[in-house]
Amino acid sequence: PQEIMIREVQYYLPYPGVLPDSKLYVLKMVRDKVSLWTILDGEKKARKELLYADKRINAAMFLLDGGKETLAVTTATKGEKYLESSINRAAKLSKEGKDTKSLLATLVTASAKHLELLDVLQAKATGARKDVIVTVVESTKVAHENAEQALLEAK
Repeated sequence: PQEIMIREVQYYLPYPGVLPDSKLYVLKMVRDKVSLWTILDGEKKARKELLYADKRINAAMFLLDGGKETLAVTTATKGEKYLESSINRAAKLSKEGKDTKSLLATLVTASAKHLELLDVLQAKATGARKDVIVTVVESTKVAHENAEQALLEAK
């Protein structure tokens, strides 16, 4: 039988900081929302959304390791919404003629890393949470393909 080599995506995930199981987490959420509202530059906003997505997928892994599967799944789900928004924003900016090649290349790698971690989450999830992760994986795959396409089309 042929051995299948699984290559880990080389992409650094930032430390998530305060996790969703902390009473202080609500303050972090408010800070993140306010921070995004104040950013007017599209590329900076896309980069900030990517940072939030990265922190949340990493937080989900910390929660999963801590036996908090339900919270891990909801945290990953929210993080992937930030990732999708970042990819859509970067692709739109690229179509408008802005040079977002570097950002799009980062998003392609980041979304591949997210898919790798979602696979881990999916393998460990049970019951209805597994169904949720299957849906999240599908939408992240679409976002990843959109990032690859936008990068190919970037000027």
